[in-house]
Amino acid sequence: PVYSGPWCRPQTDGPALRATSLMMYADRLLAGGNSAFVQRNLWTGDASRLHGGAIAYDLDWVAANWQRVQSCDLWEEIRSPSLFWNLASFVTAMQRGAAFATRMGDGTRAATYTAAASAIATALAAHDNGQYVFETQTAGRELDSAVLGGLHHAYTLGVKLPFGDAASGAVARTVRAQVDYFCGAFAINQKLSATPGMLIGRYVGDHYVGGNPWILATAQLASLLFDASDALCANGTIETGALAIWNSLLDPSLRAHDAPSLARALLLVGSGVLERLESLVAPLAYQLPEQLSRSTGAPLSATNLTWSYAETLDAARIQQRLWRAQA
Repeated sequence: PVYSGPWCRPQTDGPALRATSLMMYADRLLAGGNSAFVQRNLWTGDASRLHGGAIAYDLDWVAANWQRVQSCDLWEEIRSPSLFWNLASFVTAMQRGAAFATRMGDGTRAATYTAAASAIATALAAHDNGQYVFETQTAGRELDSAVLGGLHHAYTLGVKLPFGDAASGAVARTVRAQVDYFCGAFAINQKLSATPGMLIGRYVGDHYVGGNPWILATAQLASLLFDASDALCANGTIETGALAIWNSLLDPSLRAHDAPSLARALLLVGSGVLERLESLVAPLAYQLPEQLSRSTGAPLSATNLTWSYAETLDAARIQQRLWRAQA
């Protein structure tokens, strides 16, 4: 059957996500000595040839339109002028775009993208309400796991965000707010209390297929905890006040007193999130659906969802790297 109902459009994160992906590809091509393909297709240096190339075309659009076009959210349900996920995607593209333009010898574009990144960062900072970083004030969508995904994917690409690094107090407050809500909202979290971790869903008040834990959102939570652990190992220090917030999330046996001990604790907690997820998908031969029942943990909605696999494998890859580094 063909779906003929309404679908929220446009989603303006597309050009930023596409440009970021293509820049990663271009960096590999350039490192391998294949500059000809990049200059012929991705960054032509000539507006009359492919609009400057696929990367420049998308980056130019983001720089000119990031605050002009109202977008649908990540879940394709509501339209808002200011979505955290989109802004995080925009600032990622602009920061990386400025560096890439410099590499390609285009100082004018580099300056344009740098200025846009600064303006977007200011807009992002306004999404911290003092309790947590929120997705949007439209339709009551403040507490939304799209924020966790936006934070993780920005941090993993080395983007500087106005909240500090992944172990900052703002990130800790946001993780705590999400965990507090979803742990109480889903009966499956109480039923699996003997297993470490927790399952989270999309947002407060989600009713799609009954409003359940999503595998991709749960994996993103694990990834963000790993990002925080990684940042603590890299810096060796923690922001004043953040330690107490992170400790409020931890079992008393894991509570930390400094950056190294907190790094280890967050690695364990993130691993626990994946362990709880594994306990439910192992009986499915590790086939990953879109959702798991909020009451029983049974698979629901789309089967073998690519996005579920991508986020889970991403989290597992980071976990493996950190266990080796912190061994």
